[in-house]
Amino acid sequence: KYLEGIYDLQSCQPMHEWQLQSYPNCNSFHELDLTKLRYITSGTRRSAFELREVVNGHENQFVYKSVMYNNGKAFNEKRVEVQ
Repeated sequence: KYLEGIYDLQSCQPMHEWQLQSYPNCNSFHELDLTKLRYITSGTRRSAFELREVVNGHENQFVYKSVMYNNGKAFNEKRVEVQ
């Protein structure tokens, strides 16, 4: 209903099946115990952290990447947008 005023749904078709699906995960991330994150490494713009967690009886390894908060450069919105 929302898209009816923006797109012509009769002629605008998805190119791939995944465009019709949604995989929200932001809320799940906020439920993690961040004290269990282990720092792995960092690159020019991001830091990587590992988290091992038991899901359905199996231990799984997840890697999370984040924008570097402080790498010696001044913090500004444009840098965050680029990262």
